Amino acid sequence: MAGFAVVFSIVDSVLLSYAAYIVAGRIASLAMSAFCGAAMAFFVMQPVFSFQIAEMRDAIALTCYGAGCLALPVVAKRTGAVDEEHADLSEKEGSAAPAPAYAPASVSQLIPEDLRIAIAARNISVAVECVRVPASREQTSGMLSDLLMAAIEDERVRRISIDGGQLPDVWLLSVTSHRVWPPPAGERITIGQHANKCTPLDFQGWPSHVRANWFDNGYARIYQVAVAREPGTESGISIRG
Repeated sequence: MAGFAVVFSIVDSVLLSYAAYIVAGRIASLAMSAFCGAAMAFFVMQPVFSFQIAEMRDAIALTCYGAGCLALPVVAKRTGAVDEEHADLSEKEGSAAPAPAYAPASVSQLIPEDLRIAIAARNISVAVECVRVPASREQTSGMLSDLLMAAIEDERVRRISIDGGQLPDVWLLSVTSHRVWPPPAGERITIGQHANKCTPLDFQGWPSHVRANWFDNGYARIYQVAVAREPGTESGISIRG
């Protein structure tokens, strides 16, 4: 029974010391530990009502208790630091810029009615791969309309392909006006070209962070557009067929 009393006393004393550290800090925790240790030696350990300790196991238990109480503030402080570090990391992760969200919109929804009618009247098919543009709906509509207007200026155009791609912080938009469709088999056809080898395009009203050019591969004219995502831009348009 005396052994169980010592164990329960040690557990209670550790809890009291930890509570003192939480409420009043390290000094209060050490004072509480010393008080509880003296109380255990006087009231619980043999002989009772004396600070003398007769049992070796009681002496070992009291020594371990004292060492644990000395280490308790260090462990509690370290645990708090780890929790704060995790909290800071969670805040940083939570404050990271979200990936841009793209609202879907079809070509027919983005271009004006007269342009839709002109394309339909000439029986020009329009094929669209999913293209993401980090710009507002109004900006995307204006750019796409200008490109399609330029594409259908050639009366020989039979098909228009709209494709896209992405580089770090730059979105690519390609509009190809095919004069020959399908392309001749076995021919080597250029579908993309460096801007230095292309003719620059300057459409009125386009945003300053957008660059455009074109080149002709002998079977189609390809309009290439590079859209740099501006800082703070977290949305855009996903062009669909």
